[in-house]
Amino acid sequence: MKPEFYITDEQIAKAREKGACDPALTWAEKERDWRNISPDWLEWDAQNTKMCSAKVLAELSRSEDTGIRCSVAQHQNTSTEVLTDLSKDLDWPVRAFVAENSNTPVDVLLELSKDNDSDVRYSAISNLNTPAETLVKIAVEMTIEIFRLKF
Repeated sequence: MKPEFYITDEQIAKAREKGACDPALTWAEKERDWRNISPDWLEWDAQNTKMCSAKVLAELSRSEDTGIRCSVAQHQNTSTEVLTDLSKDLDWPVRAFVAENSNTPVDVLLELSKDNDSDVRYSAISNLNTPAETLVKIAVEMTIEIFRLKF
């Protein structure tokens, strides 16, 4: 009888097709009956490995799991198209990771610098690719807002 969390050959093959790294696959084949994980970890690993393709990341970006979308948003191989799509995500942590990614297009950083969530705005202005003129504009707007609140 197989344990509840037994990892099948089919699950390993699916993870291999999605780009899971070889060390993870080797471990999964050896430790198939490890009870503290769900077989879905292979899919998560596929988008976390540095070898993960943009195609796999694009597929994973549509996951219902916020954590997976956050990992995709911060991955170095995520395409600008996927980052642009994730910049509109309903969950602010995903948008914050998009804002931190060095591959995020400047026009997306400009939009994220105006986000309703302060963590997203902070991440956008902390990105080294955010243009200096945007930083100056934000500083002026903040100064005006502080002046308004004070008087």
